[in-house]
Amino acid sequence: MKKIYFLFFSLLLVIHGVINAQISSLTEDFVIVEFEVNPDDWSQDIEAKLTLKFEGNTPTKLVWVRDVLMIEEDWETAICDPVLCYFPHVNSMSFDVEPGEEFDIAAHLYPRTNPGDSAIVALELYDENNPDVRIDLMFHFTPMTTSTSGEVVSESSIPSLYPNPAHDLLNIKNDQRVTRVEFFNLLGQSIYSTPHSSGTTINIGHLNNGMYFVKMMDESNAVIRTLRLNKR
Repeated sequence: MKKIYFLFFSLLLVIHGVINAQISSLTEDFVIVEFEVNPDDWSQDIEAKLTLKFEGNTPTKLVWVRDVLMIEEDWETAICDPVLCYFPHVNSMSFDVEPGEEFDIAAHLYPRTNPGDSAIVALELYDENNPDVRIDLMFHFTPMTTSTSGEVVSESSIPSLYPNPAHDLLNIKNDQRVTRVEFFNLLGQSIYSTPHSSGTTINIGHLNNGMYFVKMMDESNAVIRTLRLNKR
């Protein structure tokens, strides 16, 4: 009987460890990085990094799977995990973690001197022994704000969204150059696009609650800035 109780108690401990194991982000679960393409540097490397923590009770192996949702022609991306930085063609790999271990996962963008719009990289990270323990990460690379003459715009005149989170109405600060606004879901799919005039409010009441990427474009349809919006 004591042996049965011991086995039952051991099983409960294992189940408790599995249920309570999780991968959490110490920052956020996605990041937006603004950059300016260097037309003279083929090896230009733009990094977007997130810090995570494995909150399990036993050592395990974590698996990551990359999915490039949006990218310009000739651009390349690659992933760096706690072990190695991999070549652009590598879409999945695994690494060992200890209970309570903190680690970085980074996506790298290589524009290869080519101007473009943006790139979105999704990364699924899960426990090889318990696939239900997982986290979905998102890395969004977007060009730095520039004026029509090609000069970088001062920070005080860069567009920003408010309020954020937003419910029904959305405003854009410093929107003098913004002529169109487009909303994308986290899969990079366009959900809503609307013309914009400086000083006007955007009605987003019809959008489902959740996270969106909001692209603000000028009269030549060039992206001025991309920001994250939390719609509630």
